[in-house]
Amino acid sequence: MILIEVNVSMKRKNMKSKSVLFIIAVLSIAAMWPMTKACAQNNLEGNIVGTVTTTNGKTIYLAERLNQGVYSIVALTKRDRKYVEEKVFKVRNNYQSVMTSVKYKRWFSSKPEASFFIFNPTDKTLYVPLIDKDLEGGDRYIVYKFDGHHFMYKCEDAGFWLHKSLKTFKRCINVGKTKDYIIRVDKMANGYRYAAWKHKTEWASQSQKPDIIIDDGQLHIPMMSDDDCQYRFWNEGYLYLCFGAYDDLVVYRTSDYAVVLQQSVIDVLNKNEDYPCNPEK
Repeated sequence: MILIEVNVSMKRKNMKSKSVLFIIAVLSIAAMWPMTKACAQNNLEGNIVGTVTTTNGKTIYLAERLNQGVYSIVALTKRDRKYVEEKVFKVRNNYQSVMTSVKYKRWFSSKPEASFFIFNPTDKTLYVPLIDKDLEGGDRYIVYKFDGHHFMYKCEDAGFWLHKSLKTFKRCINVGKTKDYIIRVDKMANGYRYAAWKHKTEWASQSQKPDIIIDDGQLHIPMMSDDDCQYRFWNEGYLYLCFGAYDDLVVYRTSDYAVVLQQSVIDVLNKNEDYPCNPEK
């Protein structure tokens, strides 16, 4: 805001000074109008993760908010130039305008730069992270679908951005990127699963069919220390090692244990460093 100081003599109350004051007042109002408009928009608090339109033409804004470490999503609609809450979420038998996540220790999503609540505009579904009994989220979601009036519970599922061959798992351990590959490890009902893509679109490769999938992997933790844990996968005469204490993707030929591939993992989506080595997870 720019403040303009005008010194007008109180002794000279003529039309000229009144005209000057009037012009300045008009200019001040004009200058403040964009700011007033911005302030009106600012009561739409939070990160807007998506919008839907009801069958009667009402626009609903989905605003994600964070308060003291707990995420919530608020449904808002514009009424009389103000944003007011709208009860569009059906949770159990109640309709409400706010959904709040349970408290959690940690979570991550395999969708890069994702918000906590993820909206899919293609089929108007809202993905709410599924927090388990250990208060952790591992890339599985409770899915709500918008029916034109309300968001109704649909199912529990993996992210819509994953290829259908990867939809079934208990939790995602990590997703990493090397110079040439995207690699993903999931905890299954029995053991672990490895998937990899020779990437051209980096993280988006997860929506494509993996170039290789290896089931029945193991988390190996040496008896003396858990600092050297590693995920191991065997496939057609080759041993794959990744994540855990390893900063590299390493592939050995099991006949002579010669290294046939070694690339540094230059980025991961799960930043919880100790998480992959916990055998209880």
